[in-house]
Amino acid sequence: SVADDTLQMGSGSHGTKTLSCLAGYDPGNLIGTAYGVSVALAKTENTEYELKIEEDNWAAGIQWLDSLGCVVATSSVSYLAFNAPDPSYTYEDLDGNTAIITIAADYAVERGIVVLNSEGNNGNEIYPANKMNAPADGDSVLCIGSVGTDSLRASFSSYGPTYDGRIKPDLVAKGTSIRVASTSNTTGYSSSSGSSFSTPITAGACALLLQADPYLTPMQVHAYLKESADQASSPDTVRGWGIYDVWAAIQEVLPVEESPIVQTPSEFKLYKPYPNPFNSVVTVPFYLPTAGDVRIRFFDTNGRLVFENQKWRSAGHNRYQQEFHKFASGLYLCRVEAQGFKEATVILHLK
Repeated sequence: SVADDTLQMGSGSHGTKTLSCLAGYDPGNLIGTAYGVSVALAKTENTEYELKIEEDNWAAGIQWLDSLGCVVATSSVSYLAFNAPDPSYTYEDLDGNTAIITIAADYAVERGIVVLNSEGNNGNEIYPANKMNAPADGDSVLCIGSVGTDSLRASFSSYGPTYDGRIKPDLVAKGTSIRVASTSNTTGYSSSSGSSFSTPITAGACALLLQADPYLTPMQVHAYLKESADQASSPDTVRGWGIYDVWAAIQEVLPVEESPIVQTPSEFKLYKPYPNPFNSVVTVPFYLPTAGDVRIRFFDTNGRLVFENQKWRSAGHNRYQQEFHKFASGLYLCRVEAQGFKEATVILHLK
């Protein structure tokens, strides 16, 4: 869609384009990395000027998103130089603890939100103007740079490190010639380049990881994506940890189904439910090292309890089946609590 925002802090098309990279869904034309995701939009940038009040706007916006239960926040803004009378930041200020917006971003991560920000498009500038800008310098902010189809840094993509020597970017994704929703009509598409677009693409990858395990902390999301990236063993200030492999990361997150012939494990184990996705009946296998009371609960994506079963079960391999007749398609959470052991959780997909 085309945003009519001419009466709200200037006009612009940037948000429409970035949103389409994340949540767009038009098979044959554009499919975002996390299509179907629920989104909330906060416009904090005023396109008619560059003043520090926009940092305050961003801080208020992320607080509002937190109040809604937001778990991933993607932002493609970049602050360094401001219009008079506001003083500009310098490279020395990009230490993760100075800019208002950076402090707010790191605090949001502390509150449980995965915060991503574009690295910036200053790569062709003279040092130190070629560095990332705030809030990409935050130590808990996932800073995303851009690569081309050759997997090399896009010429415009900014560099790290932060002034205090930390590696930025954290990750990179394709940011050249990205297909985006048109901002001139409601049915067309165009092409754009910039770290502004590699960032929401990566936000979709974060959403997929949280779909696999909603209990991951923001820094665990960082770690899984970094560990999957192509230069995880030798990160640098050009491509960071590199291009991530979200499918490989998801495989690390999901519980592993054991072979039917295994040594007796010494602790409670929840295996992969099957089939998953499923049509109407799902089987949840688990192993109990000792007999005990087992509580199995299923929740929808709004956190509502939809099924519950509690029963004494014998030691060894167990299987529990649940029917989902007349239930809406979508994702469900299965939580298994065995007496005396830590609970385990897995995501189910009802087709």
